Amino acid sequence: MINNINNIIKIVENDQKLMNMRGCIFYSDKKTLQKGKFYFLGVNPGGENSETLIEDLKKLEGEKINHYLVSWENDIKEYAKGEAPLQKRVKKLFCRLNISIEEVCSSNLIFKQSKDLKNYDGNLFEDADACWKIHELIINDIVQPEYIITHGKYVYEYLITNQEFKEDIAFNSGHGNWSIKIAKRNNITLINLPHLSYYSPFTKNIKKKEAIEKLLKYIK
Repeated sequence: MINNINNIIKIVENDQKLMNMRGCIFYSDKKTLQKGKFYFLGVNPGGENSETLIEDLKKLEGEKINHYLVSWENDIKEYAKGEAPLQKRVKKLFCRLNISIEEVCSSNLIFKQSKDLKNYDGNLFEDADACWKIHELIINDIVQPEYIITHGKYVYEYLITNQEFKEDIAFNSGHGNWSIKIAKRNNITLINLPHLSYYSPFTKNIKKKEAIEKLLKYIK
């Protein structure tokens, strides 16, 4: 696992755009840097005043931390550990997939931190191109996932437009006109949900229940 971190550090050190980024690469801890069924991708890290990617990776070597299990805060309140709405939805999603979020390698399409996407400083897709070489290492050599699970339209649009994933099926998520989408690239299945900051799939709403049950049939 340490070798995997060192290989990622080398990629960052050889790319000026990555060297200048402040944010983080992983939301999961180093134990997930091994072969696994799932790879989970958000859009980019939230918050402010982050470290450089190199500083963050070196901290990963010694710390056990999963960002979906720590305390998050926003302008309104500070949440108990793992209890922010997005955290709870992500944990529930993987619970339905019979795996703990602690066992899932989790990252973001873009490693640069921003308070929100409206305040993102830069070009999302250009920065995604720089980050993707690390994702390819994770996908091809480290985790080798059967499924990449994403949420948010930017991640899906990037993978369809730039990384040769081909859409296979789309169906209503149970919330307005938002869709759940499934695409393929070779032996990898890409699953895209509406952004889980806004989409709450695990409610008593019948249409949402039906959508999630339909999704689960595509995951073996």
